Amino acid sequence: MFWLEWLLKSILPFEQLPEFAPEGMMIIFVVSIAAAAIGAFAQRLLVDVHQVRRWSREVGRWRKIFNEALSKKDKKQRTKAQSMMMKFQRKMLTQTFKGMIVSMPLYLIVYFGLASLYGTNLVAKLPFSLPSLFGITTALGGSTYLTFLGWYIVTMTAVGGLFFRLAGVRVESGE
Repeated sequence: MFWLEWLLKSILPFEQLPEFAPEGMMIIFVVSIAAAAIGAFAQRLLVDVHQVRRWSREVGRWRKIFNEALSKKDKKQRTKAQSMMMKFQRKMLTQTFKGMIVSMPLYLIVYFGLASLYGTNLVAKLPFSLPSLFGITTALGGSTYLTFLGWYIVTMTAVGGLFFRLAGVRVESGE
């Protein structure tokens, strides 16, 4: 018995390793693509990205002023810069939260819908080994098997970043 298999069994209440449901890999991938696309484009429609970028530049500008005041030990300037950074960060958070109000329920509906189908089943087999993470992966014979949760996280991270970039809603931090 591999030590990761033992660890998986100790973390999760399995008598044996979960069933392997390879069809789930493609279904989860396709559903993740759809959810990521809807979430990214909802974010694009609801968030004023250009304004958020301007605020991000302001945060960067005030961060420079803050660092200069820190090195000069100018408490008054440091306090002002800190309050201005917080002001613009609060505005950015408020603006970007609009898109999260729409996308988060969507992601949760997708997650719980897929979880009801696949639960703790192993759905994906990667040709390389990854460390075991809280029972969402297990390594057997040099390959990594991902449970539904592991594969959902991998696909949403991969396609989510792509769709957010395509939708133009990525905002790089300040400067």
